[in-house]
Amino acid sequence: MTLADIGGRTLNTTGFDNQGRLSIEEMDRLRDCDAFMVSVTDSSDTTFDQLSDNKLWQRLPAVQAGNVTVLHGSTYYGSIYTNMYVAKGWDDLYSTLD
Repeated sequence: MTLADIGGRTLNTTGFDNQGRLSIEEMDRLRDCDAFMVSVTDSSDTTFDQLSDNKLWQRLPAVQAGNVTVLHGSTYYGSIYTNMYVAKGWDDLYSTLD
């Protein structure tokens, strides 16, 4: 909802699992994305580190351009504090775009 409120959009999630994950074999579907915001639930979560090491991730144009922002902490609650945190994440991400 926060993203829609500020005019952003997400990609078509057809092919994603019920937790919003995309298999590594489908990584090329992300080639046309301008930027990525990744949510990591806590500082001990190494999922993004593992993704960052992946050659398929590294070859995506948005990643090569540095248009990636990582949000640390839970972003699944609907409070005003979460909205402000996510909005700042989008602001940080949009500031990477030309």
